[in-house]
Amino acid sequence: MRLVYSDHLQKRLRERKFPQDFPRKVFYKPDQKFADIQSGRSISIKKLPYSGKIRHIMISFEYNKPNKIIRIITIHPETEEEIAKRLKKRRYVLR
Repeated sequence: MRLVYSDHLQKRLRERKFPQDFPRKVFYKPDQKFADIQSGRSISIKKLPYSGKIRHIMISFEYNKPNKIIRIITIHPETEEEIAKRLKKRRYVLR
């Protein structure tokens, strides 16, 4: 499978001043993995140093199995409370 960064992701990396390798780090070694029921995408989260703190960094991605491509859509920090809220409301389900 080939990992591809979407245009939206590249924009978010610049805007939020994330290192370029963060999406790969989160994808290949996540601390948590979920399915996002609302978007139909996969979610991976990893704790990484960001903006002077250790933060939960979330990526959203989708598989294109016929073309063997994984496209990472977006990246942003999430709090433990946001993750817990999404689990409670069943937006995120464990994978």
